[in-house]
Amino acid sequence: MTKKLIGLVVFLLAVFIAVPMLIAATGRTDLYYVFTSVALLSIASAGVWLTFFIGRINIGQGAYALMGGYVSAILIMYYGWSFWWTLPVAGIFCAAILTPIEDASSSFCWSDMQIWPMREWTSR
Repeated sequence: MTKKLIGLVVFLLAVFIAVPMLIAATGRTDLYYVFTSVALLSIASAGVWLTFFIGRINIGQGAYALMGGYVSAILIMYYGWSFWWTLPVAGIFCAAILTPIEDASSSFCWSDMQIWPMREWTSR
């Protein structure tokens, strides 16, 4: 086995076996919530980091995160759903609402909006 595979196996064992055992030993079940929040926020922040890393200043993915958060909160607070069931529903909702908007905005990009008036200009 390679070093990467061994490292992956050790990491997965630590995450899925050692951490829950340590949480159970301490009796602090609130740590499940803390670790889950950290994991979800790290996924969202990875998108922001990648966007800035490639040199673009665009935080459009925040719209997905915020809309998904609102959908999850409404389903939990008003309809009594489990948090874990709201995650895929929020993702599907965001994809259904924002995909047409993304397709429309990417087909007519900002540089085209700047060049089009100059191309179509006719002086009289």
